[in-house]
Amino acid sequence: MGFSQKTLKMLWGRAAGRCSMPDCRTALVMDATETDDQALVGENCHIVAEEDAGPRGDKLFPVSSRNVYGNLILLCANHHTQIDKQADYYTREFLHKTKLEHEEWVAGSLGLDKEKQADDEYYSGLIDNWEQKAELEYWDSWSSWLVSEQPKMSEERYDELVQLARWISSRVWPARYPQIEKAFENFRLVLRDFLRTFSSKSEARMDDKVLQTRRFYKIDVWDEEQHSYLVKKYTYHNTLLADLILELTRSANFICDQVRKSLTRSYRLKEGALTIGHDPLLEHSLDEIQPKYLQIEIGQFAHPYPGLEDFITVRGSRSFHYGNGPLIDSERTKT
Repeated sequence: MGFSQKTLKMLWGRAAGRCSMPDCRTALVMDATETDDQALVGENCHIVAEEDAGPRGDKLFPVSSRNVYGNLILLCANHHTQIDKQADYYTREFLHKTKLEHEEWVAGSLGLDKEKQADDEYYSGLIDNWEQKAELEYWDSWSSWLVSEQPKMSEERYDELVQLARWISSRVWPARYPQIEKAFENFRLVLRDFLRTFSSKSEARMDDKVLQTRRFYKIDVWDEEQHSYLVKKYTYHNTLLADLILELTRSANFICDQVRKSLTRSYRLKEGALTIGHDPLLEHSLDEIQPKYLQIEIGQFAHPYPGLEDFITVRGSRSFHYGNGPLIDSERTKT
C-alpha cells in the first residue's frame, strides 16, 4: 500500500520539505530525478513500522493507520537509517515529539503559509479521489475494450463513469491553481460526450452485465443499399467512440501534467503516463500508445477538447486517431 497524495502533501508541506531532526533540517527533494545526491532525497518514514516485524512494529496497530500522516515523519536518508537501526532509542514517543517540534519550528521560523498549505492538501485529496474513481491504475485494462470492432464495458464501469462526471461537476474549487481546474473541466467534458455517444447505440448483453454497441446494421428485410449505409454508420460510430476514449486518455494525462506543473512535481512519475491499447484496424492485435495533447491543441480553444461537434471535425489532426471528420452528407440519405 502506497501513500496518498494528500498524505504526502500534509507530510512534506508541514515539514517544509526538510528533515525533521533538529540537528539536521536539511532541505530535501521528493524524487531522485531532482538531484544527483541521494542523501537529499527525502524519505517518508514510518513511526510504527508498516510490517509487524519492522522497527517499532506493533501487530495491534491498525493496518489502515500505518501509511497515513499521523504515523509518518519526514527524514533524510541518513536519519532514516539511524532511527531504524536504533529503534529502542528512537521510540514512537520520541519521533512523535520530534515531528511536532519540527512542525512548530517551521510555522514559527519559516512562515508557513497555512492558507496555501490547506489548499494544497484539499487539491491533493481531490486528486486522490479522482485517481480512484477513474481507475487510473487499471486504465488500459478497461479502456482498451472500447477500441474494438464492438466496443463494450461492464455496466458497473459505465455507472462509475457517470458518477465520476457528476462528482467532478459538484466539486468546490479554491481557484488557487486554475490550470488544474481547467484540466478537470476538460476531462469532464470529454467524459460527458463519450458517455452520451456510447449509450446512444449500446445494449445490454443477455448473458452478463456488459454493455456493448448494438449491431444496428442488421436489418430484418434485406436492402443492400440500406445495409451498406448502416455498416458505414456503424463503423463511423465505433471509430468516433475510439477517438473519444483516446481523447479521454489525453485529458487524463493533461490533468497529470498540470498537477506536476502546479502542485506536485513528482506526481505519477514512477507510474508513467496513461496508455491505451491501440488497434490500427479495429481488430485484435493491440499496441500500447500514449495519447497526449500537443502544445498547439492546449491553447486552441477554451479547453483542449473543443466539444463534440468541433472534435469530430478536428480529430483527424490528433496524434492518434481512427476517424477523420463527420459522416459526409451524401452518406446520410438513408436512415
